[in-house]
Amino acid sequence: MTTVFMIVSTSCSLVSDGTESYRPPAADIVPLADCTLPDIVHLLQYGENNSGDNIPKEGSLPSGFTPSSVVLCELTQGDGTSGTVDAVSLGGDVGAFADAVNRPSQRADENTSYSCAYRVEAPAAVYLVSPSGAVRMTWPGVICGYRDDPLGPLEALVETGRTRAEDLGYLVPNQCTQSFNVSLSSDPGPDTASPPVKRPTLRLPDREVMGLTACTYRVAKSSAGDADTALTRRTRLSGDASTRLMREVIAAPAARPCDVDASEIVSLDLYRPDGSGGGELQVETDGCRRLVVRDLIGYRQASDDIIALVRSGVGLE
Repeated sequence: MTTVFMIVSTSCSLVSDGTESYRPPAADIVPLADCTLPDIVHLLQYGENNSGDNIPKEGSLPSGFTPSSVVLCELTQGDGTSGTVDAVSLGGDVGAFADAVNRPSQRADENTSYSCAYRVEAPAAVYLVSPSGAVRMTWPGVICGYRDDPLGPLEALVETGRTRAEDLGYLVPNQCTQSFNVSLSSDPGPDTASPPVKRPTLRLPDREVMGLTACTYRVAKSSAGDADTALTRRTRLSGDASTRLMREVIAAPAARPCDVDASEIVSLDLYRPDGSGGGELQVETDGCRRLVVRDLIGYRQASDDIIALVRSGVGLE
């Protein structure tokens, strides 16, 4: 779910919802699925912004191209500060996934502008592969994000092989801001304990999770009653710890009534190993010890295991 602000101006008598469908040009057909392209590597590290060379060109499925397998580019994390880019081969109902990922995209028409409140990321690179070559697909977009539809067929595929494409060495850490907006309130309101949105959804990884950067903040009340935050440390969780954390978060019970302010909150941006995601998890490590994933999971109670997991990991410079 994404908060959207829309402005529409039109002199036309036809009624429009402010959007139009489009399909990108056909993707280039190349000999092999390449997960070492600079833009893919940087998307998987989710660190410094470097667009690199986007070759082969992403796009729609070329006419007459019949895929027999899928290759997904993923980050595999080592000891917490190093990793590799892997080319993961997937088999199964490839046709169902190809149909879902080849759907038209949606964008604002020329009379409409949108302002989007939340970020959503698609997988860094998805290739459809046939005996004649490989094509890098564009994940279909919607206003303020991407379609969730292809995620179910993708998760139904089965891994058939994994090849190390590139050794990254030290991973550029996800940048923690010096302060952030606290989503947890002492008066959460009636709707914040609602269950997660229907899964699967791109913003909420709930099966396998990329090693997360935990940004820990000291929290104090300002003279105006707002929350003042200051960054105190950054750590990187392992992929296994990140996956276990999300399973605990999703299973956590609704938060108990409480009005004790937390003095420390940990914020983590949630991504899959393929780079997709974008949800933000916030966990109080003291006070009411609650958690929330903004716009996806309402107020839940943070267990001892959850707090131990968000405090684990390797310190980052």
